[in-house]
Amino acid sequence: MSEGLRPVRVSRLVLGAGPAGLLASCVLGRVPCLGARVGLSPGAKVAPSYLWHSEGIASLLRSLGGMFRHVEPRVIRFGYVDRSGLRDSVTEAERVEYYARSRGLRASEVAPASVMSGGLPGELIGYQAEVLSYLCRHLRRVVPVTTCEVLAVDADTGLVRTTAEDFSAELIVNTLPADVFGKLCEQATPAPHLFLRREHLRVPRLPEELEGFLNSPFEYVYGLGADRRFLRATKIGLGVVLEAQTWTDLGKVLAVSRTPIGKPGPRTTGRVVHLGRFARWDHGLRLHDVVDEAYDVHLGRF
Repeated sequence: MSEGLRPVRVSRLVLGAGPAGLLASCVLGRVPCLGARVGLSPGAKVAPSYLWHSEGIASLLRSLGGMFRHVEPRVIRFGYVDRSGLRDSVTEAERVEYYARSRGLRASEVAPASVMSGGLPGELIGYQAEVLSYLCRHLRRVVPVTTCEVLAVDADTGLVRTTAEDFSAELIVNTLPADVFGKLCEQATPAPHLFLRREHLRVPRLPEELEGFLNSPFEYVYGLGADRRFLRATKIGLGVVLEAQTWTDLGKVLAVSRTPIGKPGPRTTGRVVHLGRFARWDHGLRLHDVVDEAYDVHLGRF
């Protein structure tokens, strides 16, 4: 920003223009949203991120009107697979083994909302994967996004410096990763225990144990057993995308994603409210949690 120019004064401002930022901005009345990258990440475009149902999500979809007014949630089933094939249940020993193989952490250290932690049943209520993609594309058109780099944030005064222009906000909603926000505020931010690295792959032929998966009622399945080289298989159209930590010798890598797992951080810092799994280092948070909490912010209940 040029020296001498006054910052743009706003009541509320959203940092981050990914799905969490776009949704938060829309709920808050389509307030200004700042981000270097807008919309879904490459990994979310390859392996679908499901949008789980909540009162907040239902209210948001109704408010958008058009095609979204007629979108209804449905049952989304998931299962498990080992060398013997597909099934719909998992034992405690298998659950612990899965965490040891995929995270290197005890299951108790993972957020309880995680499916494999036992916090959720074998079926969930949500929206087909394409809904989130359509929703993000729509929000990119209706939410006032400034594509820029955020340079500095003063959590106490609400001043935000960017490569485009500066802002002075009464309330800041942050969806940027906690470590990024900490650097912008020049504050030390505890690092997560680890980042879950996932390669999303298409393979020439499915493993033998996944035969019948495409015709099964499951939308995705978790790979059980130390001999499983993939962690999850997800239906994508007429094909399947496998998620693995390393499997580049057997398939084409379509995208790589990194998800933090660590001790959840604070919900507020000065004039800043942190929403989403990256902003709070909380792997258990989903997009419907962002929407529900954004409504709380909007109504002054946060």
